[in-house]
Amino acid sequence: MKTEQKANYPLMEKYFARKTVALTGGTGFLGHGLIEKLLRCCPDVRKIILLIRSKRNSNPEERLEALTKSSAFDTLREINPKFAEKLSFVSCNLEADELGLAQKDQEMLQDEVDIFVHGAATLKFNEHLRLSFEINTKCVRKVLQLCKKMTHLQSVVHISTAYAYCNQEGTDEKFYDCGVDYNDLESSLRWMSDDVVTKVTPDLIGKRPNTYTLTKALAEDLIRRESGSLPICICRPSMIIPAIQEPSPGWCNNVYGPTAFVVAYQKGFMKAMMADLDIICDLIPLDYVVNGVLAAAMKTGTDFMDERRERKSSTGSESDSDFFTDGVDSEKDFAPCPLDDAKRIIPIYTFNTGTQNPLVLHEIQAGLDHWLKEFPSKPIRLPSLSYHDNELSYKINVLLHQTIPFHVMDAISGIMNKKQRMVTINKKLQAGMEVMRFFFTTSFRFGNENALNLLNCLHPDDKVTYNYDARQFDWLNYMKCYVVGTQKYILKEDNHSEHKKVIKRLKALNTFLNTSAVVGTLGLATSTGLTSTLFDMATYVWDTVGAVLV
Repeated sequence: MKTEQKANYPLMEKYFARKTVALTGGTGFLGHGLIEKLLRCCPDVRKIILLIRSKRNSNPEERLEALTKSSAFDTLREINPKFAEKLSFVSCNLEADELGLAQKDQEMLQDEVDIFVHGAATLKFNEHLRLSFEINTKCVRKVLQLCKKMTHLQSVVHISTAYAYCNQEGTDEKFYDCGVDYNDLESSLRWMSDDVVTKVTPDLIGKRPNTYTLTKALAEDLIRRESGSLPICICRPSMIIPAIQEPSPGWCNNVYGPTAFVVAYQKGFMKAMMADLDIICDLIPLDYVVNGVLAAAMKTGTDFMDERRERKSSTGSESDSDFFTDGVDSEKDFAPCPLDDAKRIIPIYTFNTGTQNPLVLHEIQAGLDHWLKEFPSKPIRLPSLSYHDNELSYKINVLLHQTIPFHVMDAISGIMNKKQRMVTINKKLQAGMEVMRFFFTTSFRFGNENALNLLNCLHPDDKVTYNYDARQFDWLNYMKCYVVGTQKYILKEDNHSEHKKVIKRLKALNTFLNTSAVVGTLGLATSTGLTSTLFDMATYVWDTVGAVLV
C-alpha cells in the first residue's frame, strides 16, 4: 500500500508540543525508549500518561518511580533533572472490562489525550492461548473503545510485530487473512476448559510457531474491522535489540529473544544451537523502532487533521464532533466494520533491517568474536558454539556440553556451599531455544515501502534526529554496541582487563588438561589398541573437569 507524500509535515518537536501522550507498555523495553526520546527531543510535550498495572508486589506508583530511576534516562537526567514532572500514571488492568480504569481516570483520558500509543502485550511466545488472546487481542478492542471517546484525539499507534503473519513466505504492509476469526475464537474460549484450549491450540496456530504471533495477527484484524473512523496506524517492528545510539549505545533492560543467546554465548553457557547459519536474522535496534513509531504518530495525526480541515472547509461546519465521534455512544459503532466500508485507510509500517541491510546468522557470531577479543565478558567457560539443523545432533551436544557439565558444576557448588544455578540456566536456555528455533531456522521477507516513504515525509531537520534507515549503519560496528551494552546493562560487567586475565587462565588450563589427556591416553591406548576412542573420552572428561575447576 503506497502512501501519499506531502511536503508540509511539521517538525517533530513542533508537532508534539503542548500535546498529551498516553501509553500502554510504557514500563517495557520499547516504552522506556519512547518516553526518553519524547522528553529529550520534544521538551514542550505537555504530559505523558502511562497506563500501568500492578505487578509482582509493586503498585503502579512504585513502578513509575522505578522507571524514572532507570539508566535509560541518565542523559535526560543531566539535561533536565525534573523530567519526571511530565510523567503521570493511571492504574489499569488489561484483562478487566474498560481496562480496569476508574471512572475519573477514564474521564481524564477522554478529555486530555491527543496521541495514544498501545504497546502493551504479553511477550511470552508460548503463553496459554486464553491469556495471550485476552491481552494481545481482546485488550485492543478495549483500547479502541476508550480512544473513540477521546475528544481531542489526533493519532493512535498500535504496536504489532513483523512476525504476525510468519506463516507466510513473505509479508507486505497490508492486512492478511488470519485463518481464524477472532469473534469465533472469543466465543469458543468462553466454554472451553484450559485443557481443551491447550489441545486445540496447535490446530489454531497452524504453521505459526506460537500463540504470540497468532494473537498479534488477530489484533490487527480486529483493528481493521472495528476501528471505524479512528486516526490509527499499525507499526510492525522485527526483533528489537539493544540501542545503536539512544538513549545510549547498547542500552537494554531485558534478555528477550536473541539477546538472551548473545549473553549466554559471552558467558560460555551456551554450547549448541538449533539454527541455519545462512538465514537472515531480521534484527532492529531499539532507537530505530522508537524513531519510526514517533514518526508514524506524527504523520497519522497530521493527515487526520488535514482531512478534518478539508471536511470542515467543504461542509462549512464549525463543529468537529459530528465528524470525529460519529455517534460513539451508539452500540452499533462498536460492531465490526468490513474493510471496504472503513472510513479511513489504516497505514501499516514495517520497521526492519533485513530488506535493505540483511544480517546473516553466521555474521553475528563473527561480529561477537571480533569484539569479545577487545571487550570480553567474564566467562564461566570459553565461548564456543556448534550449530545444528538436526534435532538429534543438537540434543546430544546439549547433553554432553551443557547438561552434564552444568550438573557437575552445581554438584561441586553444593559441596562448597555455593549457589547452584547452572542447571537452572541450562533449562532456561533449552526452553528459550525451543521458542526461538523457528526464527533461527527460517528466513523471512518483509516489505517496508510504507516505512521508507514515512522516512521521506520527515522534515529535513528531523531526518537525522529520527533516522531509522537501516542502510546507514554497519553491522560489525553495531556488534560492539551489542557486546558492550549487554555487559554494562545486563551483566553489570565492565572490567575488561581483568576478564582478559580470566580468559588467559581458561585457555592455559584447557591446554594443560588437553595435553594431559593426550599423554595419559597414549600410554593406555598403546596396550589396548583403542587410541581414538579413549582419546575422545579423555578429552571430553578433561574439558568437563576444566570447566568445573574454573
